Amino acid sequence: MEDESPNVTTPLLRRQWWHRRLSNLPLTTSLRLKTTVWSELGGSVGDLGTYIPIVLALTLVSHLDLGTTLIFTALYNITTGLLFGTPMPVQPMKSIAAVAVSEVPHLTVPQIAAGGISTASVALLLGVTGLMSSLYRFIPLPVVRGVQLSQGLSFAFSAIKYVRYNQDFASGKSGTPRSWLGLDGLIVAIVSILFLVLSTGAGDSFDDNHSHSSEEPSSPSNRSGRRVRRRLQILSAIPSALIVFLLGLLLCFLRDPSIIKDLQFGPSKIHLVKITWEDWKIGFLRAAIPQIPLTILNSVIAVCKLSADLFPDREVSATAVSVSVGAMNLVGCWFGAMPVCHGAGGLAGQYRFGGRSGASVVFLGIGKLVLGLVFGNSFVRILGQFPIGILGVLLLFAGIELAMASRDMNTKEESFVMLVSAAVSLTGSSAALGFGCGILLFLLLKLRQMESSGNCKIMGVPLLVRHLLVLAFLLLFFIASTTSFSEFEDSDEPTSTCKYERSAEVERECSFVLSLASKSKLGDEKIYEIESKLPFWNGDWVQEAGGAPLMPFDDSDMPKNFSGVGSHLKLVSFWVMGFGFSHQFDNAVSVCGLLSIGITRNKTLSDMAESWTPWFDTGPGYSNMYIPFEGLYVESDENGGERLMCLLGTSVFPFSEGLSDTLELLNDYSCEQDHQSTLPKDDRIMLVLRYPQTFTLTSRAVLGEMRSLNERSDPKYFDKVHISSQLGHGSTYSFVSNLLVSKACDPYPYQDELIDDGIQIFKGFQFCKVFQRFTSDIFDVSWISKCHGTKCNSDLRPFMLGREIEETDGILDNFRLVMKDLHCVPGVNLNDFSTAKVAVVFRAFSPLEDHYTSQARSGLSGMTISAEGIWNSSSGQLCMVGCVGLEAGSSECNSRICLYLPVTFTITQRSILIGTISSIKKTDP
Repeated sequence: MEDESPNVTTPLLRRQWWHRRLSNLPLTTSLRLKTTVWSELGGSVGDLGTYIPIVLALTLVSHLDLGTTLIFTALYNITTGLLFGTPMPVQPMKSIAAVAVSEVPHLTVPQIAAGGISTASVALLLGVTGLMSSLYRFIPLPVVRGVQLSQGLSFAFSAIKYVRYNQDFASGKSGTPRSWLGLDGLIVAIVSILFLVLSTGAGDSFDDNHSHSSEEPSSPSNRSGRRVRRRLQILSAIPSALIVFLLGLLLCFLRDPSIIKDLQFGPSKIHLVKITWEDWKIGFLRAAIPQIPLTILNSVIAVCKLSADLFPDREVSATAVSVSVGAMNLVGCWFGAMPVCHGAGGLAGQYRFGGRSGASVVFLGIGKLVLGLVFGNSFVRILGQFPIGILGVLLLFAGIELAMASRDMNTKEESFVMLVSAAVSLTGSSAALGFGCGILLFLLLKLRQMESSGNCKIMGVPLLVRHLLVLAFLLLFFIASTTSFSEFEDSDEPTSTCKYERSAEVERECSFVLSLASKSKLGDEKIYEIESKLPFWNGDWVQEAGGAPLMPFDDSDMPKNFSGVGSHLKLVSFWVMGFGFSHQFDNAVSVCGLLSIGITRNKTLSDMAESWTPWFDTGPGYSNMYIPFEGLYVESDENGGERLMCLLGTSVFPFSEGLSDTLELLNDYSCEQDHQSTLPKDDRIMLVLRYPQTFTLTSRAVLGEMRSLNERSDPKYFDKVHISSQLGHGSTYSFVSNLLVSKACDPYPYQDELIDDGIQIFKGFQFCKVFQRFTSDIFDVSWISKCHGTKCNSDLRPFMLGREIEETDGILDNFRLVMKDLHCVPGVNLNDFSTAKVAVVFRAFSPLEDHYTSQARSGLSGMTISAEGIWNSSSGQLCMVGCVGLEAGSSECNSRICLYLPVTFTITQRSILIGTISSIKKTDP
């Protein structure tokens, strides 16, 4: 009988063939957990510190649909997690987002999509041709480490600002210092940092398979060491980042419980984005060109290097990552999804908090998919209340983890190249500049090393080539140091714009406003909440006739024989620049702002000036004055609750007594900034602005008064200026005018006999989404009025025309309407009919006024009707009551507006929206 081999083991049951096949599939190994489920869940939220702020900014500023972005990024997360088997992040393309949010004019959704598709095409081309792999192999490691170090430190700097200051992601600016107390205070952020440090330490992992000491198991020191390791293992197993993130979600609802009412269930409607040739040009030049170097360096090369460091057993190829970036955007951007890439910062953040396999990003993708399908774009209301300090904490740990990847530089030469590359990247705000300087410096040091070692190969390098390398390095370094260093410095102190050097003078001149202040104390958290409600754009202003104009106007752009006044507009905009809590009273805080006031020929005012200095700019057809102000903000109980600002400003005096000719004067003030600094200043200007605390039909007007504090005999004196605008989208509209609506629409529907029997009208669901499409559209109007020559009996009622009727020589047929500032809330009544509450502003404009300009104006003159009403699917009629102009009393709300959306089109019925504006009073003409 033969001896059986002791090394051969016969299994009792053979594994099924499908089990063996599945265990070897890449997708199966990608989801194989390398740690606990809780650890992977904690790692899944590690990159949200960079994801949420950018997505929120693009949603608010560029109107990117959040629901669409959540769905597509969820699919990207799930796919990359299954394919790569590592926590490969899906991050926004940061350079495109920065251009879209910060530069003016802001990029539109088609332009953002064009930039993402262009960048993706380059990444895909480099991937499929193998050029990306060649770049990855030949780029020196110290240069890559420099890029990683700069990105990590940049994230850390941004994180500290998130923690220290309130943030306005819509404008991309830091606000006032964060308070210690509150649901988004410093204490919440500091406690979160301590919790993460105590639970995760410096990011080290602890394993049961540590080599034990040579001491006996019963040794007291060995038992103590095991207890310490066990305690650290328990702490590291806590999904700390997930707990902190869930705490942030809870605080969202505690900060503003009303967001629950604003949530709408159901996914966003996904549709193809129409990209014009102009969109392609703007998207490529403004968005893609600065993004392409960042995508190559940070999204591909740096990600591959970091992945090789963190996961040496599962190395990711540069070709696969490059193709992945290209494929994601070539699919999603066509549907309006945010342009995305893979980021080294996101990978570091997910690894830092426990992500060790593809399951981490798969979990994240499932969460995004659920949110996108359930809440759609309405989820932006929750993100808008997410504590920014907690986002800063998550971003801080991700940035530090990414920066620590550069600790493997072993020689002084490697460290030198890395640090120079990182410094240039940071100060130049460009990874491409740092990369270029790092490559040139690396080559110079290698040539020097070869020359000093007597290597004969150096003789083959011409002296001219070495000199050119030196010059190229100096040129790149100079560009990085001079072009963007000041921007880097300025961003470190966001509140340095306002000096508050006139506090005593403000308190003296604004004592009448302080006397109106309520007794309730103003905290910084409350101020931050209302900061976005104070700016306004392109309001109206008029000046009292006293012979002292505010500024000159050059009308040389009009023909000499032109008899009319032309369509010149007097517009005004105001921006809040910051609050000064170090100078606050018990019931008032210091505030500073910038006023832009001007006269234009049928165009809107320019955007906010970058300089915090008085400025006067003029030319044929426009005059524009920038006035910086500082003063006090208070809240009053008068007039149903008001917000008031009293400010003192300094302007450039726009008139010169030594210049008699107006054109000579205007040319003199059109000179460069060096000349403007020598012009006389007028610091005796007072501005008082009044805002209603509640936003309703009759309480929406922002009213202001600017006057000179100089004596009338002073050449700098000007007549009083009256300002009007209205609350914007930063304020929440309240539908509380039921009595006024019933005055016009009870019984509902109002019988206006406008619709013929054969015409069907819209009575379906989602009225608000359908009606939203008509905002900013231009409507033809048939006016019914009695005119005799150039004199009209009715001023185009209900509108109250003044100068506009003179400009058109009494011709009323060409006046048109634009609809803007829509607020629409859907609902269901007791009879299960779909309903909607609607508020909107109608503006009439003359044929001499550009409709885009009219759409941008915010003044509430006699050319506007503010309306509120109801829509019901039982009749399909939108019935509203209308209030003309600035009159706050309900007695002036005497107009009835009835609108319909026809769905039947015939030879005689071609309109997509029809309606009437009539008088509620039977005695009105």
